[in-house]
Amino acid sequence: VLSYLKNGYKPREVAAFLNCPVKRVYDANDRIRRKTRAAKKFLDKDGGFC
Repeated sequence: VLSYLKNGYKPREVAAFLNCPVKRVYDANDRIRRKTRAAKKFLDKDGGFC
């Protein structure tokens, strides 16, 4: 899903490619955003990978 969205496809187009409901594409995108936000917060708090 992320690779399609990064390449400029709209969520409806991604859903058509993957043959799934559009809501599932939006939900997957939200999960990815939440995980990256949590990882950024962790790295900022920790000061890196060390």
